Amino acid sequence: MITQEQTLHDESDPPRSEAAEALAVTATFVALASVGASFVFPVFVPFILAPVAIVLAIISKGRSFKLSQTGRRAVTFALICIGVNIAVLALTLRSAFSLMSDPAYHAQLNQMTENMYGYTFDDMLRIIDESYGTNLTEMLGAEVQEPLAGNEAEGSL
Repeated sequence: MITQEQTLHDESDPPRSEAAEALAVTATFVALASVGASFVFPVFVPFILAPVAIVLAIISKGRSFKLSQTGRRAVTFALICIGVNIAVLALTLRSAFSLMSDPAYHAQLNQMTENMYGYTFDDMLRIIDESYGTNLTEMLGAEVQEPLAGNEAEGSL
């Protein structure tokens, strides 16, 4: 005879202990925290919290063959978070490298920093190099450019 308890749980989602379900819920909260951290602390904190959520979800599985729905949800959120943060990191690195290699971007960066701070970006790199004995200019691959004549500088922006 089939009881009501048995009809609530089919083969695809076997009954879990309370501890396993609590661990899956914790994994979901950690995954959601990593998604939230993506907006506040992109890249670093999510790359720590998302794998922790995945590990907690896998541990919550116990000896069962499948993850619970809550565990699957935690893994899904964590993987989405990792994917989004990889995309953010790739776009950031691409922008940084194009800023240093594209003369038009570099001239625009120099103009913006001079308007905001009174120093060009190249001047700031020189000051940091002299103050701390670093070679940021070489490390970043920046070609320190001399200021252009009045009309040429305006035309390149």
